[in-house]
Amino acid sequence: MTDQNERQEKRMSMRQLEARQDMEAVLSTGEGRRVLWSIIEKCDIFHAINVTNASMYLIQGAKNVGLSLLDDIERADDMAFVKMMVEGKQRAKEDSAYIEGGDSDSGNDS
Repeated sequence: MTDQNERQEKRMSMRQLEARQDMEAVLSTGEGRRVLWSIIEKCDIFHAINVTNASMYLIQGAKNVGLSLLDDIERADDMAFVKMMVEGKQRAKEDSAYIEGGDSDSGNDS
């Protein structure tokens, strides 16, 4: 292996480590998890594609982005996605209660 190839591989390893550390930092905050959860929800990764026209490719592309993001999340913290699901479900309950005139928004960030 040439010196240039070795440097290139080392640089790629450094970038992969940096990306994982960045994801860990994002996942360590409630704000970061909310943003990632919002993106994953928009990518609709948990639903089947029920169209047979050209829009299927757009939907599949979004799904691929979501699955790639989910993979990155799980590599950084294998329990983060579970935590995000729990937090997302709690926010949905709070939203429903607020809309129905029950509880006010708690603003809980953890």
